[in-house]
Amino acid sequence: MVFDCGVSHAVLDFDPRELPERLRDTVLSHSGEADHLRRLPGGLVDELRAAGAFRLLTPTELGGFEVPVATALEILEAFGRLDGSTAWVVWNGNIGVNAAILPPAGSARIWATGADQIIANYATPSGVATPVDGGFVLSGRWPVVTGADFADWITLFAVVADRQGADHADVRLFVVPRADVTVSDTWDVTGMRGTASNRVTADNVFVPAELSGQLGLPPVIDRPLYRVPAFSVVAPGGAAAVLGMARAAIDEVVRITVGSLASNAAVPAMLGRMDAERRAARLLLLDAAADLDRSAAADVPITDQQRAALRAAMSHANQVSRNVFVSMHELGGSTSLYRANPLEQLVRDGLAATQHVNNAAVHFELAGQLMLGIQPDAPVY
Repeated sequence: MVFDCGVSHAVLDFDPRELPERLRDTVLSHSGEADHLRRLPGGLVDELRAAGAFRLLTPTELGGFEVPVATALEILEAFGRLDGSTAWVVWNGNIGVNAAILPPAGSARIWATGADQIIANYATPSGVATPVDGGFVLSGRWPVVTGADFADWITLFAVVADRQGADHADVRLFVVPRADVTVSDTWDVTGMRGTASNRVTADNVFVPAELSGQLGLPPVIDRPLYRVPAFSVVAPGGAAAVLGMARAAIDEVVRITVGSLASNAAVPAMLGRMDAERRAARLLLLDAAADLDRSAAADVPITDQQRAALRAAMSHANQVSRNVFVSMHELGGSTSLYRANPLEQLVRDGLAATQHVNNAAVHFELAGQLMLGIQPDAPVY
């Protein structure tokens, strides 16, 4: 199928894997301020946007990078090594896959004003959409929407009402302008404070039909990235960011222990083991993502087993990273407690990030069930 939304933007002409390094000084200089403000500073968001950080999964004809899944994970991991909250916002604001789910007219509306749209999202259906002439009326409350404050658009999942006789819930995504919803300041937390993951409320918001879509249908854009199911494209970014944060925690402990605790054999042993586990988890995550990329490039259907393997790799990365944060906190001794030391925020942010439901240990069950020939009750996402 040929994609034509009537909008075309110039493509940035550099390797997007350079983005974290290009933005390194800016991100590092704003990390403490973001933690204090409980949101990324406006200047940092502007620089991320201008650099193209929110174009990773956007189609090339809309000015995006359209990178493979594994490449997106490498980029998000590198951002995580710089700052957890920044990586989380870049991850949750990169929903360019909407262009392969929505009708072309919907993409034309979203990207009409430029390629650098920030599209936040919350994937759990927490609202109800009532069909009306020309679209839907959406109402609901989505409790934790990262980056909602400064997003241009927000993708919200809801159940379609009045589907009499349906044997399962009709869950769809709805893309709404930030101005059409209410964002409440609810993100008063101990870790990942800079993500501004606030509550979003929609009160009878009209959503035109072209700004609604369903997962699981053939993509509007028939190219490798968009042949990968949308959840498998977007969801693993959080695990990649956490692995980058774990690497940063290890780096910080190395910095503060060189020449002081290094003579204690327990310290290098713990560092060596934790870094080996982190690197192994990283390779597993990237390999699972690359497996999907290869199938999509060959136009071979992606199986439930492949998607479940990715989910298991995400959960494994999460468990390993949590162990890294706890171990680095222990190795840091009392230094880990001082807010003036980067390790304090790294551990606090890291443990908060590992609470994300996408990477919960329960998802190992999907891979195990399929290995045993048991079809899971719910779809494999």
